[in-house]
Order: sequence, then structure tokens, then C-alpha cells
Amino acid sequence: MKQNSFFEVPNAIISKMNMPDEIKMKGRRLKLHEIKGHYHCSVVGTCLSLKELEKIKRKAKVDIPPDSTEHEIHGIFVYLAGDDSIPSKLMTKYLDKKYAKDIKEFSKLKKDKDIWEKWEKECEAGNIPGPYWALMTHPCSSFKTLSDAFGEVHMLSHMIGRSNRADIKRVKKLEEENDILIARLKSSKNIYSRKFKDTNKKYELESRKIDQLFAMLDDAENEISSLKEKLAKYEKNSPESSDNNLKKDFQAKIEAYRCENLFMKDKIEGLEKDLKEVRGKNKLLELMLTFDGESEPLESECINCSCSNCPGLNLCGKKVLYVGGRKKAVPKCREIVEQKGGEFIHHDGGIECSKKSIDNIVSSADLVFCPVDCTSHDACLRLKKICRKTDKSFIPLRSSGVSSFIRYIQETN
Repeated sequence: MKQNSFFEVPNAIISKMNMPDEIKMKGRRLKLHEIKGHYHCSVVGTCLSLKELEKIKRKAKVDIPPDSTEHEIHGIFVYLAGDDSIPSKLMTKYLDKKYAKDIKEFSKLKKDKDIWEKWEKECEAGNIPGPYWALMTHPCSSFKTLSDAFGEVHMLSHMIGRSNRADIKRVKKLEEENDILIARLKSSKNIYSRKFKDTNKKYELESRKIDQLFAMLDDAENEISSLKEKLAKYEKNSPESSDNNLKKDFQAKIEAYRCENLFMKDKIEGLEKDLKEVRGKNKLLELMLTFDGESEPLESECINCSCSNCPGLNLCGKKVLYVGGRKKAVPKCREIVEQKGGEFIHHDGGIECSKKSIDNIVSSADLVFCPVDCTSHDACLRLKKICRKTDKSFIPLRSSGVSSFIRYIQETN
């Protein structure tokens, strides 16, 4: 940046506004109250935060009304900076300690030109407060250097103000959108929670039925054992010529109990099958509650694409990893991804492919899809953890159907 002033200042005025001769001769840095008064506002505002001013206020016992605005507090300290007073001395001491590193760097410079070049370099790096204090108090800084540095800081404050106003508008809009998304997420979680409670009730009911049937089965088996013992005693004690009617009666009862046992076993098997389905639904709902709202949106277009032969499609060569799913659906998913200019990778979730290989595949992918209805709970959670660790987009699909996959892919349109 070229060092220019907006107007030419007469040499007589410059000589008056330059640093006092006695300070130059001693070669020492200026204290805050020795800096020209019209610079105090920018020095206090740029180099000290309101929290730091509050700390100095308590230490110096400055009497400021508790209902004072931030602007009023700033104004009081700007006024105090011009006096050789305790608050001004404390501010000087605090600034020297806070920006000791910058002061040390600037103290090595003995020429005004070198000071300005150092200031420009620090500005480009975004380091303003420390170098500004070091420049303003340096014994070799000329009026022109002080004036130009002050001008840059002054204009920078205007730019930051404009930027802050734009940021406030943007933040407000994002907060509104966030509220809508939170409401949607809350609604989805309420739906899944209700479904989860319903399936839990069914699970408990089926479990109680199974427990009752097992108890009945135990009773029946005990009765069979008792009848067998009675039959054995009867056969041992009764003569061969005795009537066999009682024996037949025992055998009929035993057979009836056996039939009842078989019926109860079939019923238990059916209930256990139902229970397994309920458990599966519960796991699916748990996954939905875990993943809902966590899927990351896909990019809507090829932004700043640097491909020399970009196909003009929104996937733009991205690698899409599809973990689990049904075998019949995989070829169709591959076809969809390749039509949209992407590269399709499939991993079966650990059925035939090694589970350990998922880590390496995820690291090379851009988007990771996982249908939670036919992929194990452990595999889904492991995949989610790996994606978070490697900062990859993880999209859990509620269904392993092709339509569910197409819907997410089409969001890129």
C-alpha cells in the first residue's frame, strides 16, 4: 500500500505535531497521555476491549455510573487518556504488557520507512491492535506515518461496521431457518417416540404371553412326569392278568398332554417370531431417532468446478459409497449415480466384505448412504462414527428401496 495523505500539511504544523524533541533525544517510547489527543479515541477503541476497561476502572477506582452505555464508558476513558493520571498510567502499563511482543518487534526498527513497511505487513496479516500501539508510541514514527496509520484504522472501523450490519441480517435469517428446522425435527422425533412407545408396549405384551406359555408348558411337563411315575408304579405292582383300562387311561392322558405341549411350543415359536419382528422395528425406530435431522444436505450444483471436462451434472465426479442394502437394488443405484456423473462404490456392510475395509473406503468417498432397515444396528453406528471422524457427508436412508435413494440424489437438482 502506498503511503499517501489526502492533503499536504505545512512543515510548520508537522514540526509541532511530531513527537517532542526531548522524547526523541532520549529515544524512549511515548506513554498514552503523550500521544496527540485526536489519536486517543482510536487507540482506546482498537487496543482495549470493554472488559479490559472494566478491569482498569475497578483498579483505578474510576467513578462511572452503573447504567452507562458502552459508548459513554469508551468516551470517559478517551478523556482520561489525555491526562497524566492513574487511569492513563494503568492503561499504558496494561497495553505495554498486552502487546509486549509487537513492541519488541517494532523497537528493532530505527527508520520511519521501516516502521511503515512493518505496519503494512502486519495489516495484511490481519494483526492490527498490537502493531498500532507499537507504531503510535514508537519514538521514530513521523507525523505522516502516525496520520496514515490512524486513517487506515479509522476507515477499517467503518468497513467492520458495515460488515457487522450485514452479518446481523444474515444471522437473523439463519436463526429463523434454524427455528423452522428445530420445529420439524421436534415433530419428527415426537412421531418416532410415539411409534417407539407403541412397539414397546407390543413387545412387553408379547413377552408376557411367552412367559405365561412357558409356565403352562412347565406345568404340563411336570404333569406328564407325574403320570409316568404313577404308570410305572401301577405296572410294577399290578398283576399281568389285571385290567389294562387304567393303564390305557394313563397313556391317553400322557398323549393328550404331549399334544397340548406341541401346540404350546408352536404357539411360542409364533410369538417369538412376532417378538423378533417387534425388536427389529424397535431397532429401526431407535436408529431413526438417532439419525433423524443429522443427514447433511447435498450440494446443489457444481460450485467453482475446476474439472477440464466436467459433465455438467451435479455429482461432478463425486464418489458415492452405498453401504448395505438389497442386492437387487445395488445395480440400479449404481446406474443412477453414474448417469449423474458420479462414481458408485458398494460395501455390503460386513456380510461378505470385511468390516475393517469400511474405514479405508469411507476415507475415499464424498457421500455415504446407508439404508438402516436392512443394515445391522452396529454397522450403521460404526459408519456414522467413521463419517464424523473423517468429516464425510453421512445420509441414513429410512428404506433400502431404490426410490428412497433416488429422492436424496435428486435433491442435487
